[in-house]
Amino acid sequence: MYSAKKCKEVLVPPSFKTFFSSTVALRHLNMANVRMPMEALKAMLLGLACNEILTEVWLDLSCNDLKTQGALVLESCLPGIRCLYSLDISENNFDQDLANIVAAVGKNQSIKRLSIGRNFTNMKTKHITRVMEAVVQLIQEKDSSLEYISLADSKLRGELCLVINALGSNQCLTSIDITGNYMGLNGAKTLAKALQINSKLKSILWDRNSTPAQGFQDIAYALEK
Repeated sequence: MYSAKKCKEVLVPPSFKTFFSSTVALRHLNMANVRMPMEALKAMLLGLACNEILTEVWLDLSCNDLKTQGALVLESCLPGIRCLYSLDISENNFDQDLANIVAAVGKNQSIKRLSIGRNFTNMKTKHITRVMEAVVQLIQEKDSSLEYISLADSKLRGELCLVINALGSNQCLTSIDITGNYMGLNGAKTLAKALQINSKLKSILWDRNSTPAQGFQDIAYALEK
């Protein structure tokens, strides 16, 4: 849709925002891998925020290299978009600002599904911790509406244990995807402990996590409880 070169030159016509503010039948909006300019992103989100008819929109913004600028736009716009049901912002090279986006999602009661994986490759450990803490706060909020979260293919290893440990007291999530995080035996043990307490989760995806036989045994035992 947009090339990296054109991103700096594009002028977003008023009709672009008008479309999103007035459409009545939109359900799935796939804007993945289009190198969306910030002006276009903001116009689209503000248009959706103005739309009082739409409900349960699935928005895919993955692979857009949004970085810090895009994070600022998302942080400011997300709380006001009441028609969003699912948001995918995977692989956008966010840094610690991803924590602010997660917090913004917490202010939006319509978002039920959130995907934020593949954003941690070049992130410093202390910044990853901050994002994980934001996720923990999101899923532990008493009035949280989030039902599904994906941290897939993020290679978080031990950092993921912060979120897994929080699943024990989670009262909102029914499904989580932690595929491809190489959390190993310690992660499996943490997950097993959380599952013994949690009564809400119905689906967990954890392929490619370097789980040894003992880890599978611990989880199987927890599921029997």
